[in-house]
Amino acid sequence: MKSSERREAILDHVRRRGVGVVETLAKEFDVSTQTVRRDIAELCEAELLVRHHGGVGLPSSVINTDYALRKISHLEEKEAIGRAVAEYLPDNSSVFMTIGTTMEVVARKLVDRDGLRVITNNLHAATVLHTRPNIDTLVAGGNIRHHNGGIVGTAALDFVEQFRADFAIVGVGAIDIDGTLLDYDYNETMVAQTMMRNARRVVVAADHTKFGRTASVKIGNMSDVTAIFTDSMPAPAMQNVLADCSVEIMLSQDH
Repeated sequence: MKSSERREAILDHVRRRGVGVVETLAKEFDVSTQTVRRDIAELCEAELLVRHHGGVGLPSSVINTDYALRKISHLEEKEAIGRAVAEYLPDNSSVFMTIGTTMEVVARKLVDRDGLRVITNNLHAATVLHTRPNIDTLVAGGNIRHHNGGIVGTAALDFVEQFRADFAIVGVGAIDIDGTLLDYDYNETMVAQTMMRNARRVVVAADHTKFGRTASVKIGNMSDVTAIFTDSMPAPAMQNVLADCSVEIMLSQDH
């Protein structure tokens, strides 16, 4: 069994049982405990598992990683994804942008595009874009989240409903094994859902760590998505889900 296949099997083991114990995993996969520890270290670094007393488990489905940490995590991958998304969007198009650290990177890559109209509830993204005379930036009103600059609430939802955009560029907290798009905050998710519903095409921007993670609030499903931009090819099972939903996989140019 290849190391990548074994790690996927370890993830599946933990999802089914809720916990993974090094000795048990080593016996199940007929490898040394040192090999299992290396696999676990890789999975924890990718934020797919977390260590706790007695073994490893799944990350919390309720609480996301601290925003400041997410802002600098996997930055090279996000930069590559941001460039790819910016190249994909045609000039003179209208674009919804959701909240998230990946969206902030996408915004920085959009600054040289011409004729874009960007509708967003992401205050950080709007701050990047609003000084560019070639981009028309529209910002939702409502409550500003102090931890991530996201704007939520009834006013934000009403604002988004006034538009029909060519694209919705969506960041997610997690992508479940069946293709469900997930996040952690109900209020933020409601705005993202409204953007998706009012867009002609939905594009997900997600680095490889989002695949197989769990979160508690549903944004939508891969059947709602036109294309997904990521930094490495997802596992075969997820590729099958994407194929079944006719989702185009767009790998960033750095990979």
